[in-house]
Amino acid sequence: MAHRNITNTILDINALLQSPNLPTHSFLLSLDWSKAYDKVSHAWIDHILNKLQLKRPTIKLIKTVYQHRQTSIFINGKLSSPFPIKQGVPQGDPLAPLLFNLSIEPLFNALRANMIGININQSNFTVRAYADDTYIGGTGTGDWSTLQLWIDRHFIAANGQVNWTKTTYYPLSPTSNPLMSPFPAAATLPLKTLGVYLPITPENSAALWETLFQKAKNKAASLMERNLTLKGRILVLKTLILSLVWYHAAISPPPPDIIKKLQSLVSQFVWKGRHYHPKAEIASLTTTDGGINLPLIKVETEIRLAKTISQAFAPHTPFWVHVSNHILQSQTTIRDIAQAITQKRSTHKPLEPIRSCLSACRKIERKQPNTMATLPSLPTLRNILRPEAPTQPNTLTLPNIGQISWNEMFHKHRHRPASDILWLATWDRLPVGRPIATIAPDSSSCPWCPNEENSTIHLFHQCHIAQMVWDAAQMVFTYGTQSQPPPNLPSPSLSPPEHRLLRSIQSAAIAILWNAFSSRAFGRNPTPSPADITNQLTGRLLSLRALDLQIDPTTPWVSPSRINSIIKIANNRHSPPP
Repeated sequence: MAHRNITNTILDINALLQSPNLPTHSFLLSLDWSKAYDKVSHAWIDHILNKLQLKRPTIKLIKTVYQHRQTSIFINGKLSSPFPIKQGVPQGDPLAPLLFNLSIEPLFNALRANMIGININQSNFTVRAYADDTYIGGTGTGDWSTLQLWIDRHFIAANGQVNWTKTTYYPLSPTSNPLMSPFPAAATLPLKTLGVYLPITPENSAALWETLFQKAKNKAASLMERNLTLKGRILVLKTLILSLVWYHAAISPPPPDIIKKLQSLVSQFVWKGRHYHPKAEIASLTTTDGGINLPLIKVETEIRLAKTISQAFAPHTPFWVHVSNHILQSQTTIRDIAQAITQKRSTHKPLEPIRSCLSACRKIERKQPNTMATLPSLPTLRNILRPEAPTQPNTLTLPNIGQISWNEMFHKHRHRPASDILWLATWDRLPVGRPIATIAPDSSSCPWCPNEENSTIHLFHQCHIAQMVWDAAQMVFTYGTQSQPPPNLPSPSLSPPEHRLLRSIQSAAIAILWNAFSSRAFGRNPTPSPADITNQLTGRLLSLRALDLQIDPTTPWVSPSRINSIIKIANNRHSPPP
């Protein structure tokens, strides 16, 4: 529905529970609709569609969703004769939620009719709903009879029936007491609604976040062993693990210890327990600045909290903002939330999520004043709070490739494992030489050159194995394009298919050299022979050849037999040093 979202639904209910000056007999009712989607009257939907004054072809099209439907029952291997469905909207149909909204909105409009402004001291109904979760707040003994009247009328008109045995009643003041049947007995807080414990207190937040952390931890454990690149692990982390917590972070701020635990979980999942990697501040940068978009939990939490409270500047200010303004005025010298944000102020009062939201806004306004009043997007807020990129970023130069920019390193045509290797090498965090001297079988020396100190340059250029691999890669490119590979990419002398070919060949060479070294250094396998490496290189090139030609048949790859011949020639040219 326009100007409504799940965040405001939750915070509006939380505002009712936190308000210190509610009238006597105030209450909150959590209604449970009996078979909400299954019982909607078709005649009632027809009536609503006609009242909306839609065009007849539109109404006719909408009616196809719920009219003239049939179903059968499958029992003991036999299918019954079809019979008509005369009520309800089909769950799973994209239009079903909108039809249910239309069917129940007249009831809410009737209850809201008594509302004049949004003054919490006035006797009226506060109605909040998300799907079939409905919450009704009342402020007087007379509201009970009015509520019962409209619920009965809704049942007659729309066939919407309340399940009173599952409906929960929360008194909001000491004198609150239901005076009519069939309202249920009073329940105690906290109220769990839409996945959040209300009211938002330190105790309720701690209980919520401990549960969420265990869910994220279990999900990460089930995905940990997948063979993914760094950017692949971050994609899985964001979509399948952290997606469990971001919804809650915008409403109920996580405690500091949970933030630390989640950040540790992020590091364990992305680096797979390795300690030799770039700092989180570097990894969190965008790829154009030399990072891999590693999530920083504290930053991501703050931008979501700031986004939530930015609604204080929205044209349609939600109810919870007005209640929070009222509380701030009574407890502090702050006039309202908007003033607190623009003046970079916060509050020490235990009022969440307002306290955490204002703290996040203060950081943003200090870095970039007057940002919050523009209702910024999450990417805008993230760019403000994300660590700044180094003024002089590291650059990697390999003689066989040239100087590699960040964009070139993560180019979509470059094989992802090669991008990871180049990225770690650029930040001097590729585990070769002295950093792994105590765990590698060859100490800090090259596996193929026992008297040579290993390093990134030696592994990918100086070693005779590297020279053999690059010699083969260059010949494959030369035979395919009839030209020499340029030292830097992109090159104006190459066509797009030739660029794709060169990036694929370079990726194969980088990945083969690293795999040959790491299988010895970390797997403690025998040192791969030149024949082992040439066989692996042949397989990798043939695999990339098939992939490139499937995407772009004009890529100038040579035939598989020619690739085999070229690699044999390169192997014969290079023999190990005496």
